[in-house]
Amino acid sequence: SAFVKQGLRVAAKTTTDAAAGTVTIGLELDTEQPEGNFSGELRCTVNGLALVVPISGTVYRGLRASPDLFNFNRIDDLVKAEQRVELFAVDGRAFRILDITYAPGPQKQGVPAQLDVSQSERAGGGYVLTAKLRAPYPSSGGISGEFTIKTDHPERPEYRIKTLGFIPETTKRP
Repeated sequence: SAFVKQGLRVAAKTTTDAAAGTVTIGLELDTEQPEGNFSGELRCTVNGLALVVPISGTVYRGLRASPDLFNFNRIDDLVKAEQRVELFAVDGRAFRILDITYAPGPQKQGVPAQLDVSQSERAGGGYVLTAKLRAPYPSSGGISGEFTIKTDHPERPEYRIKTLGFIPETTKRP
């Protein structure tokens, strides 16, 4: 027997491999599950013993970025610092990027980080986005901000990707 909660349901088919001693239970996500993270659990009985299997994942609608942010981590060279993110349609649908803008987050001191982004085609569809810092360069400390990407994708005409990083005082400056 099996029980699943939070938008998950047990698929109609389970597969038993008696020789290997395994049972495969197919799970499907409810199509009405909202975008974002989900979690639940599969509760079943195995040889008379209760078994609880945690289940978690992420639902994406329309577009997906991988990784989900431009994470610069520690920036040791302002000129060479760059990060890449792949943006693609989860259903494989072709789409175009119409515009990309960047809004820097709050900066405790000095000039906020300014970033430029370039795009190239991604194998299998979508785009590879490459973000780089540009002058005037920020002083040391944390950087954050967000790219807003306008597309012609019918489900996601706008997609946002956050940026994150840290500039130590010892960072090489141009």
